Amino acid sequence: MTKPAKKTVQEENDKILEIGKEGKEGIKNFVEVKKEEEKLSEEQEARIIEEIDNKRKVTEDYHKFLSQVLLAELDTLEIPSGWQINVGHTGDGVIMEVKSPHNGKIYRSAFKPSGDPKTDYNAVHTYALQAENTMYRMKTNGIIRI
Repeated sequence: MTKPAKKTVQEENDKILEIGKEGKEGIKNFVEVKKEEEKLSEEQEARIIEEIDNKRKVTEDYHKFLSQVLLAELDTLEIPSGWQINVGHTGDGVIMEVKSPHNGKIYRSAFKPSGDPKTDYNAVHTYALQAENTMYRMKTNGIIRI
C-alpha cells in the first residue's frame, strides 16, 4: 500500500502564510487549499479501493490485505498509552481486538468481507472508528482513568 509523501516544514509554513493573507486573497487561498486537500483524500481513497479490488481474486490474500488496511487506519488514530489493538484474518474475515490496560478486558469484533471493495473499505474505516470510540468511551465514562 502506498503512502502519501510527507510535506516539509517549509512547504507547510508557506501554505500557512498564503492562507493567512487578509481580504479576498486569503479567502481565495483557503478555498483552493481545501479543494486540493479534498482531492488528495479522494485520490488516496480511490487508490486503496483499487488495491482492495486487485486482491479480491484470492480470498486469503483479500482478507489479509483488508487486515493490513485496517492496521493502517488504526495507525492514524491517537491510541492512549497502554491500550493494545490486535488485527488478524481468518478464512472467514477480519478480526480486531482492543485490550484495556487497566482491567485486561478484551473487546473483540469481526466482519466478513462482502467482496465489494467500496463496501469493505467502508467497513474497515468503521471498525477503526469503533476501536477509537471504545477507548474514548471507557476513558470518559469514568470506567477507566488514564
